[in-house]
Amino acid sequence: MIKLGTKSLEPVNQWVKINLLIKHLRYVIYGLLISNFLLLGVCIYLLNKDTLVVALTESERLYFIGERKGVEINEEDVELAAKNFVLQRYQWKDYNIEALTRNVSPFVTYGLLKKMTRQFEKSKEFVKKNAISQDIVVQSVKLKDEHVEVKMDRVVSVGKKVKAVQPLEVHLEILKDKANKWNLKGLYVNSITEFEK
Repeated sequence: MIKLGTKSLEPVNQWVKINLLIKHLRYVIYGLLISNFLLLGVCIYLLNKDTLVVALTESERLYFIGERKGVEINEEDVELAAKNFVLQRYQWKDYNIEALTRNVSPFVTYGLLKKMTRQFEKSKEFVKKNAISQDIVVQSVKLKDEHVEVKMDRVVSVGKKVKAVQPLEVHLEILKDKANKWNLKGLYVNSITEFEK
């Protein structure tokens, strides 16, 4: 027999008390489940609600209601993505493979990144030995049927005195995939073809 307080309960009364306790706990669990579903609904509502955007200037605060819209990708976006990639890929002062790889990784597919890293490794000794740096001047970026055509001038410096300018044309195949915080449109270079003139 179980003693509760000063009174001892008979087995039948014990079962009654346990069943009442189970019944009350069942109601508590149902109440918690309902409140969890209500909170989940509130969270989903708040996530889908248009947000308040505050723009701070030196003299005032501007308030706007932000709308959730799908991102439209147009020709200028593709050309800008190609130009950003070319600047990250072909422009460097100190030939640091880790920095080059990190700079191009938001703009390329995984397969192309591996291929480019192997290319960087192959030319590492030659570039370091001759103290080569490279700048580019983008002349034009045009969207063609199957690729983006980038025409640029490559300015190669050997040491501190010798500089050479070489025209370079690059064809890039660009794919649409998931966006990230460095590549907001989700445009990735999948292949590069270089044409030296």
